[in-house]
Amino acid sequence: MKNSIITYIKKGFLCTVSTLSICMAFTACSGKNEVSDSLQQDGQLPAENEPENISAPPSQEAAQNNADSETEAQETESEKWSVLDPETAKSVDADFIGSIWKLDEDRFYILESETYMEDDASVSASPSSDYEPDDSELIPVIYDESTHFYMRTIYENGARSEDTEAVPADLAQYMSVEMKGHFEKNKFYATEIRLIKVA
Repeated sequence: MKNSIITYIKKGFLCTVSTLSICMAFTACSGKNEVSDSLQQDGQLPAENEPENISAPPSQEAAQNNADSETEAQETESEKWSVLDPETAKSVDADFIGSIWKLDEDRFYILESETYMEDDASVSASPSSDYEPDDSELIPVIYDESTHFYMRTIYENGARSEDTEAVPADLAQYMSVEMKGHFEKNKFYATEIRLIKVA
């Protein structure tokens, strides 16, 4: 009888322990799901089967923004100066007119002369030699061995003129120049340079 009671108690104890183990395991799984659900609601965990938002690394976005800014800057820079309008260019037989402000090897720097048409005649106004321009106002003029130089000497207040061959050494500060060529990246590439000298 005593042995039967002991065996019964042991079996009851084992059954209770097994039941508790099953309950704890179930509670743990359930709690894990509740914690996971809670984190999903708080936005700390992505929901299952939901694609995560993947964006480009900031460094790539920054590089793209910098590239766009540089492109805009280059476009703005290329629009700073332009050749004369076709009617004025035809009248003065030049694409651009200016006064030499600074001389350098294989190039010089000019200030633009205001040139326009008035009463079917071209008018050109050059800045005074007393003017002190900013460097941003100076336009580089590029030439090479293929650039044609010549001097136009004006007599009797423009009543007559004479053209003679010239060389880069004839360039002088504050001299007016009438040029043919084109702008590229804020530089004027000259194919012909006419130096103006008033006698």
